[in-house]
Amino acid sequence: MFPGDLLRNAMAPVKTLVSKKKRRLVEDGFNLDLSYITDRIIAMGFPANNFEALYRNDADEVVDFLWDRHGDRFFVYNLCRERRYDQSRFAGRLQHVPLRDHHPPPLAAIRPFCEHAHDWLTADDEHVIVVHCKAGKGRTGVMVCSYLLYAGLASSPEQAMELFAQRRTSDGKGNHHPQSEALRRLLLSAAAG
Repeated sequence: MFPGDLLRNAMAPVKTLVSKKKRRLVEDGFNLDLSYITDRIIAMGFPANNFEALYRNDADEVVDFLWDRHGDRFFVYNLCRERRYDQSRFAGRLQHVPLRDHHPPPLAAIRPFCEHAHDWLTADDEHVIVVHCKAGKGRTGVMVCSYLLYAGLASSPEQAMELFAQRRTSDGKGNHHPQSEALRRLLLSAAAG
């Protein structure tokens, strides 16, 4: 075992604590804050480097996972306004959609995201999208739910939010907080175009 593997294994319980109630993918040597919302839509936490990678997703592990599971058929959407990284990590298949944390995204950002994701997913049955913000829940949830409605994978904002919550969290609660009604209205507006 390499020293990096020892450290990664030792930090696994810390990563689980940081993830709180978000589901983690722990299989085949991977331990990632990452969830399949559908077979082709992945939500995850930020892919970090250096010290931050000890308690968040390790960017190298994310890259290894995506290449291992999906080859060159993935596209990453970074929703962090406050965080950017080199596109070459993901072979240029990365779009930065800068959204403010703890604020609803502007409708003007939702439609282009949905259109681009839909174009990517419909171009090949093996294509997947990977959507993340910092924790992979708030901004990620809004954009994934918007896409579920856009693509007809959910028939209502409530159904989209429920699917996201069930697949992303261990308690199935997702984004159920005082802003849920505002989120529901935002998703209805986004779906209406």
